[in-house]
Amino acid sequence: MNKRQIEILKNLHSKKEFTTFAHLAEKFNVSVKTVRNDISAIRDFLDGESLNTAGADFGSGLIETKTHLGVRLNISEEEWQKISLQNDGNDEKDAVFFIIRHLMKNKSLTAQRLAEQYYLSRTQLEKVISKVSKWFFEKHIPFERRRGKGISIRCSEFNYRMALLAHCRENIAFYSELANVGGSEVFVVGYEDYRAICGALDGFEPKKASEALKKTEEQFGLTLNYASGFDLLFLISLCIMRTGENIEVPPSEKRITDGGSDALFADELIKRLESAYNIILPQNEKKFIEFAAEISEIREFDDVSARRNFEAMNIELCRFTMRAVTLIGEVTGAALRDDKFFVKQMFLQLKVTIARLKYGIVFKNGLLSQIKLNYPNMMAIAWFLGNIFEKELELELNENEAGFLALHIGGAIERQLSSVTACIVCDYGVGISQVLKEKIMRRIPEIKITSVFSGRDIHKIKSEMCDFIISATSLDGYRLNRDIINVGNLLSASDIERLEEQVKTVRTKRRGGIKQLKPKTSLFNTELIFPKCDFSKKEELLHMMCARLENLGYVTQGFEKTVLEREKSTPTDIGNGFALPHGLGNFVNHSAAAFATLKEPIEWTKNGDTADIVFLAAFDMDESGEIKEEIVRFYKSLVSFMEQDGNCDKLRNTTDTNEIIKIFDQW
Repeated sequence: MNKRQIEILKNLHSKKEFTTFAHLAEKFNVSVKTVRNDISAIRDFLDGESLNTAGADFGSGLIETKTHLGVRLNISEEEWQKISLQNDGNDEKDAVFFIIRHLMKNKSLTAQRLAEQYYLSRTQLEKVISKVSKWFFEKHIPFERRRGKGISIRCSEFNYRMALLAHCRENIAFYSELANVGGSEVFVVGYEDYRAICGALDGFEPKKASEALKKTEEQFGLTLNYASGFDLLFLISLCIMRTGENIEVPPSEKRITDGGSDALFADELIKRLESAYNIILPQNEKKFIEFAAEISEIREFDDVSARRNFEAMNIELCRFTMRAVTLIGEVTGAALRDDKFFVKQMFLQLKVTIARLKYGIVFKNGLLSQIKLNYPNMMAIAWFLGNIFEKELELELNENEAGFLALHIGGAIERQLSSVTACIVCDYGVGISQVLKEKIMRRIPEIKITSVFSGRDIHKIKSEMCDFIISATSLDGYRLNRDIINVGNLLSASDIERLEEQVKTVRTKRRGGIKQLKPKTSLFNTELIFPKCDFSKKEELLHMMCARLENLGYVTQGFEKTVLEREKSTPTDIGNGFALPHGLGNFVNHSAAAFATLKEPIEWTKNGDTADIVFLAAFDMDESGEIKEEIVRFYKSLVSFMEQDGNCDKLRNTTDTNEIIKIFDQW
């Protein structure tokens, strides 16, 4: 049986009298025909359990149906236990789903209805109510429980829509089973996801909306990523549905997040929706669709022309992207401005990140724990980018968005490490040069050949941007400042071995990392070093560190509040036991970093992630150029430092503040 059929069976068990098919259809938001089919499926299930299921119109047994009266379940408690015990493992999960769904539709649920409809022990029910309360809290929807009265919620139309989207996204299988739709050609999402949207929207079929969205994508020469396509289809379908119910989203303050490309996209989409559904959308609903378009992530453009048109409409975003890429390059020591793929991906990621932050939309990053585990140093860089978000955009980066940025940065660094470039110098004509190039590329595909020169092109060779030189002719006497690997014109086995060894050498040098730079002035002072602290809560630790910074004049009153508020909204652990909390630069008199280790790791996130090495950054990016450079060097050194487990162990085991300063001096 599917989830709906299980719930129908439970509903019948809770009642002694007959229940009409129409009542069940209304309760479960399906047609009477679907309920009759579900009753048949339940009867088949009970038959499979070797129980007597003949009905009254079909005989007298467990499932009894009568014309004009409906259906009821006749079953002993002993027989019921045999059936219901099979689903005990899912009872709590099912109850959470259906209670949230009921509250989203009706805003309240009486204590009597709770007792009658959900077949849970008191302990189980308490767990379920706790989970339901937590879910609504995370969606910014007030949840109220009154003893003996029941539970209820209060929410704005905007929060209702975003919460319903989240609930559908989190419960695709549940909602798909609730849907009563036949086959349909879909354009934006898969069939099960399409059914889930139908189930969540009480049978509303978004086929026309899907067609309108697909045609608008084609018009602008772009494709949204799958998750954004699902979200946008859901929201525009809900917009159409609520307009039909005369329920309008209230006006909201316009937030300018781009140069107008999203507004144009939304306008064309709205025209198609109004035509397809023969309606005129209210102005507030048009603004809502524009908002939904703004927070949608573009996966790719159909061609260069479409991408350039989009970039031309988002010049400020292009500039911000290049500033961010340059800053990341300075910290990592990698030539990331030359990585065109990375620049394009960062442009698209920053567009949607900025939009979500401006609207206060928290988009859960399902890979966050893995990113922290595999790229803790990249998380540190992403948090560093948070400084320019605050300074230039007045936005506060959260850990979900930091994780998305870290993933792109980590991918770019991996490409930098794996890609090795070389130029070829050969004096035996174009034919031999091309043969040599093709052989190298075929036998050692990791080597990217940038150019092919003759020995006469010495000035071009000197200026060529590559890791090393492959030469089939003598270059003795020339200062080229790069390794030269001499090979034969036809590339022998020993030549290949030497080239492979050179590739390893280049990669080893790169992984040896970021150039170690010792700060010229002191971001670290012994008075801000706290080894082996004995705290059980991060708030206590941060209070102590912030108080010391304030007492010594590094920060002003209010800095601690910004640190704690940030931690409350988005924890700053970066993985590998490290945490990098920081406050707003507005409250910083002089940039400094406080440091603490803990006797025992303390819980840093609600998910149970812990930290025992804590850097509290009090940085002001508006300070003098020298201090700003030092802040960059801090992050640069931290990234390199985290890659070496021995360094981390030294910090964890050292109790002498002067010894810790010496470790930092060796960064």
